[in-house]
Amino acid sequence: NAVRNPVVSAAKKQPQKGSSIKVKAKFRSSEQVTAKATGKVKVGGKATYKLKKASKGNDPGQSAAVTLKPKKPKGAKKITKALKKGKKATAKLSLKLIDDAGNSKTKKLSVKLKR
Repeated sequence: NAVRNPVVSAAKKQPQKGSSIKVKAKFRSSEQVTAKATGKVKVGGKATYKLKKASKGNDPGQSAAVTLKPKKPKGAKKITKALKKGKKATAKLSLKLIDDAGNSKTKKLSVKLKR
């Protein structure tokens, strides 16, 4: 009664281009699942910015990627500014994989953002 063979991954360090902030995670399962992703970005040990929720489905045995962006444009600007100044930014992601029967499995990931 669980999601079969779930695999969730993300590059440990993800470079950010321009003023847009995107955090990508991949998932796969031997059955068809829907991934619901949430997360937040912590900058310089203090400020935290929420990421927009995203969901994506896959075909059985195939991998798919889900991309999260900051909830507010102001958040993206502040994260970009901090990265340019050389501050550290870490994204904490949570992916919940749900199969057709309603079974779910949650995996947590941590990603460092680089300029």
